[in-house]
Amino acid sequence: MSTLLSAPFAILIFTGTSLHSLFLGIALWGVGMGAQESILKAAVTSMVPKNCRATGYGIFECSFGVFGF
Repeated sequence: MSTLLSAPFAILIFTGTSLHSLFLGIALWGVGMGAQESILKAAVTSMVPKNCRATGYGIFECSFGVFGF
């Protein structure tokens, strides 16, 4: 549901002609990022053993940043 809700953020930000569309696009981007962060961190938790969880989160966040860049 959050994916469908946040999908039109780029259209609103980059082609919107009003300040309202810009702020709505930013809000939708925030919804998508929040959902992605919570879902992916939960996935890392289920894949990585408890004693290596800090390393798993570090590798995940590093790769997330590199690929986002």
